Amino acid sequence: MIFIAILLILVFMCLPLKFKIILTILNMIIPDRIPVLDELITICGTLGHILRALKVAEFSEEHPIIFKFLVLITIAAVIYAVVTFINSI
Repeated sequence: MIFIAILLILVFMCLPLKFKIILTILNMIIPDRIPVLDELITICGTLGHILRALKVAEFSEEHPIIFKFLVLITIAAVIYAVVTFINSI
């Protein structure tokens, strides 16, 4: 049971912000056996996602050239990884 809870928390942390907000609201509405702990985890995860998004937005405004360069490197790395994966099949 603990393994499933940890797995669900990890999946939750990887979700996009919209889904995190929806699941946080549902988690607060649906009753469960652990009344406070899971709400705290989902709220902290959602707030952490929002804070990271704000930091990225702030960085992109302060350093637009570096931000664009990092985005291009990330896109190139993803394309390289996909091509390498496809060629290995």
